[in-house]
Amino acid sequence: MNFHRNIRFAALFAAFAMVAVWTGCTEGNADQSVTLEDHESALQRRDSVINDMLSSFQEIENTLNAISEKEQILSLSQEGELTESQREAVIKDINALGNVLAENRTKIADLEKKLSASGIEASSLRKKVKELNKELDTRWTEIQALETRMAEKDAQIADLVGRVDSVVESLNQRDQTIEATRTELVATSSALTKTTNRMNQAYMITGTRKELKEKGLLDTRLIGPSTLNEGLTDEGFRPLDIRETKSIPLAAAKPELITFHPQGSYKMIEGGKNESSSLEITNAEEFWKVSKYLVVALN
Repeated sequence: MNFHRNIRFAALFAAFAMVAVWTGCTEGNADQSVTLEDHESALQRRDSVINDMLSSFQEIENTLNAISEKEQILSLSQEGELTESQREAVIKDINALGNVLAENRTKIADLEKKLSASGIEASSLRKKVKELNKELDTRWTEIQALETRMAEKDAQIADLVGRVDSVVESLNQRDQTIEATRTELVATSSALTKTTNRMNQAYMITGTRKELKEKGLLDTRLIGPSTLNEGLTDEGFRPLDIRETKSIPLAAAKPELITFHPQGSYKMIEGGKNESSSLEITNAEEFWKVSKYLVVALN
């Protein structure tokens, strides 16, 4: 496209030169009384008009070429998005080119006035001016379309950013809910663990009958076996986990259970003389069903 414009520009320059020479010769033949100074002055005015038009045409051509380049950049950006800095640069360039187009439109209007005032009758010049005005209108429309496309892109980006923010907010709320639920579950699990441990906790104490009586644990009767006093506290007792306690060593040859535990839920394995015995719990649920306290007298 630029190559064809340069060809047209060169052809136009040649046409301007021919118009200048032809007009000068014509005027020279029409009025032999014109002085050399007047002739040179007229030629200078025509040359000035032509030079101005050539310079302006070249500037306008450059502007149109620049707009085409920006259009290509935006067309390529449809396949791959522009970065933020690239987008800002393109918008800035588009605005600048729009201002230049407005200036060129004013410049062409001034050139038309100068062309009319110069007396040069060149259809090629007027045709070129008309073509440039038409192309400026087209490019102005294209610039407005580019600005619209960029505005639409910004709106799409803003919409996407809003959606992303909404998703992030939803995820944050979900994470907060999950964290609150996790904290609640941990607290519930901890409370359940404590409750379970408490439900599976028993208390044990051993000692001779004398020692147990001194601690207020035995109620010695005149008739019948000794029994455990009511209103026991945990003081002096050793805690046991009934889930893990299956065998309890007892430092006595013939220990005696003071607390009641169902028969069949345990075995008392007595040791020989000067040997320790052991209490084997065979059914923990039955053994601890009546009482979670275990008192053993070491006779």
